[in-house]
Amino acid sequence: MKVRTVAITSAWAVIAAFSASLAVSGSGADLRPPQASSVERDSLESIVRFLTIDPWTAELKTRYALREAEMYETAEALAARLDQMAPGSVSLVPFGIVRHFEAGDSAFTSWNVVADFDLCGGCTDVFLVTAHYDATAARTEIWNDRWMTASAPGADDNGTGVAAALEIARALHTEELPFDLRVILFSGEELNRLGSIDYVANCDDACSGAILGVINLDMIGWSGEGFGATVMSDEYSGWLASLVEEVAGETHKDLPITVIRPGPWNWDHASFWEKTGIPVSAVTLSEPLGKEGKILYPYYHTIEDTEEKIDFAQTEAIAQLVLDLILRTNGSGPELCVYDTDIVYYLDGVEMPLKRFTADDLITVVVKVRNTGGAPGSGAAARLLIDHETASGSRRIFSGEIEVPGTLRTSDTSFDLDGAGLPAGGNMIRASVVATDPQDDPSNDSALSIFSVEAESGVLAGHNFRPNPVSGRFAEAMFCVNMEADADIHVEILNLEGESISTANLGYGYGVPLDPGYSCFRCGDIFPGVDRLASGVYLYRISLFLLDGTREEYRGRFAVAN
Repeated sequence: MKVRTVAITSAWAVIAAFSASLAVSGSGADLRPPQASSVERDSLESIVRFLTIDPWTAELKTRYALREAEMYETAEALAARLDQMAPGSVSLVPFGIVRHFEAGDSAFTSWNVVADFDLCGGCTDVFLVTAHYDATAARTEIWNDRWMTASAPGADDNGTGVAAALEIARALHTEELPFDLRVILFSGEELNRLGSIDYVANCDDACSGAILGVINLDMIGWSGEGFGATVMSDEYSGWLASLVEEVAGETHKDLPITVIRPGPWNWDHASFWEKTGIPVSAVTLSEPLGKEGKILYPYYHTIEDTEEKIDFAQTEAIAQLVLDLILRTNGSGPELCVYDTDIVYYLDGVEMPLKRFTADDLITVVVKVRNTGGAPGSGAAARLLIDHETASGSRRIFSGEIEVPGTLRTSDTSFDLDGAGLPAGGNMIRASVVATDPQDDPSNDSALSIFSVEAESGVLAGHNFRPNPVSGRFAEAMFCVNMEADADIHVEILNLEGESISTANLGYGYGVPLDPGYSCFRCGDIFPGVDRLASGVYLYRISLFLLDGTREEYRGRFAVAN
């Protein structure tokens, strides 16, 4: 792999780096150094402006990966800015691109910008903050014929992510942390993640084993559907998504967080998900998205993706959230936690994210206690408690001392469960960690994970309304079922006179997923038009439709006390 270490060698790079570092305020340039512990909105704006507008002509720029000259100038300028923070630690890493045209194949070169910040002093662990700096205007009608000359400013996609990554680097480059920081600005994302794929392909097990996590920043500046942020995650990276939610709840209560898991596979985080060998946790933070990660910003991939569309208050809030997440490890003691996604199930050595088993399976369960705070000192200790719970009761299956892990590392405890000895339907694993450090936050010290054991026939193991009696709005109550196998169900609520009040249909046959195990549904979502019920006793009737075409009937009752 060819790597070019960058020095500021041209007047253009000096001017570009200086221009990008100016924070414009009012009628003149504000040269006051920003606060080290925070990102600065003026700086975010100036970086996006630098990336999208030519300062000499005031024309819109392009950052299309096949425009080699423009991309190299941009890469060199970004590297020069990073080099100001960490001299000698910045590299331009080239990779090849082959594109098919009517006249034949053409080869191009583009560059990833990689900057390493030694914040730990001799550590091998590293945390990655990434963003892609290339752009496209492929949704503009003229693009296919004029991509060699047309503009692709990419202010939101992804000037905002690049600006945030640079600001986070600037705020952290003088900090002392229990790990090092690596900032990577990828090219080729708009050509199917070529830059991040190349980086991961050249990251062996020693490289990936040192990576504590990856936060990718992409399209964080549009708030047209409401102020907030989206986190895209897979199951393995779920802890990182949970940590983002946790930090947002502590320090950014005005920034609503939505987690999509599993997230889409056409963003740079997916290149890390595809890593073979030692896996890497990676999430992307973006602006509010639609269902399954649908982009709502109407100007993405067009020449109209310009600076005035961006909400820099949201861009600043998301960048600051990432900065705060990293800084919480600075100078603090260990913060032990167990997230739901850190209870992991395996069958024959293969992870089973769906958590569905049969009575013939020998299930291996791994509980990971994670340290999201600082490095542990001498004498740090903790105790782990693990219970297996079913509808009939609970039993303790582990109680013992565990080693306190390093920052963002885990202490893993594994055990086997024989499916033949487990009840069909929903089973639960509850894990709790008891830390000796009095400063440990107890709110994240316990997690609950549900897995299911399927029966040969589709028997309904349990059903109820919660709470019972229902108090207040019926729409806020829950209807819960414990399924032993796949089936569709029809639920009808009746009063004591036998009059039908409302019905609900659940199951894949009705377009409402209903997997084996425990499932609970908000009554207001499945029983339309029923907000409140009068006080009294109500009956309900369940019709269970099995996959073999047979039908079973169940009945129950619940009370309402207003």
